[in-house]
Amino acid sequence: MQISETASLTNYLLPVYQRKVNHPAIIILPGGSYTFISQRESYPVAVAFNAIGMQSFVLDYTTWEKNHQFTFQMLVNEVKKTIDYIVDNAEVLRVDPEQIYIIGFSAGAHLAAISGSLFYRYIKRVILAYPALTSKYLPEDKNVFYSKLSIEDKTSIFNILSVDASDYISKNTPPTFIWSTYEDQIVDVQGILDYIRRLNHTKIACEFHLFEKGQHGLSLANESTAMGKDDIDDHVAKWFFLLKEWLKN
Repeated sequence: MQISETASLTNYLLPVYQRKVNHPAIIILPGGSYTFISQRESYPVAVAFNAIGMQSFVLDYTTWEKNHQFTFQMLVNEVKKTIDYIVDNAEVLRVDPEQIYIIGFSAGAHLAAISGSLFYRYIKRVILAYPALTSKYLPEDKNVFYSKLSIEDKTSIFNILSVDASDYISKNTPPTFIWSTYEDQIVDVQGILDYIRRLNHTKIACEFHLFEKGQHGLSLANESTAMGKDDIDDHVAKWFFLLKEWLKN
């Protein structure tokens, strides 16, 4: 369904059996450096959450390739419209409106972190995968994702990335699960540590897993999301099982 002119939402819902059950809902924000939407962090991730009993909603939010002049406020509005849709249609979607979670990958995690703090009345937990939470450690000349874009083309993207997710942390920020890898050459772990320090200072519950090996953008780190052998790492793939335990607690 269309959320806006340049954003759409795809539902991945569990079948309804004889005993109707309301499930937790997970809003999925794929990465893609705000230039595109990564399919490797969309459908396979939605199916993985279905497998642990959750209704999945993948938000194909506005990116540079769809609107060169897109703004941070546009993205926030698209997340809010997604939440409203889920809450307003909870009974039909078989969703427990008291168990709405959000997960983001890379740039999508930047949006997920901020959305969790803004819409804490609805979002109960936040999951961040190799999150690009701040632009402090992403020098323009080292950001390979934007190397082919002109300075003018980069303006809208860098305006959005300049919004530091840490600035949105408050006493209402939901409990947060974060994972990344030490070898990530795109997202510097220092930015994540800064964010965790702010969470800790604000007394927000947080679980963090830093895996030693693994490149950026591993998604589920298994065969279902791999483009090549470097995208498969059985050890890193344990992040999803750790998350499942965290959600149960």
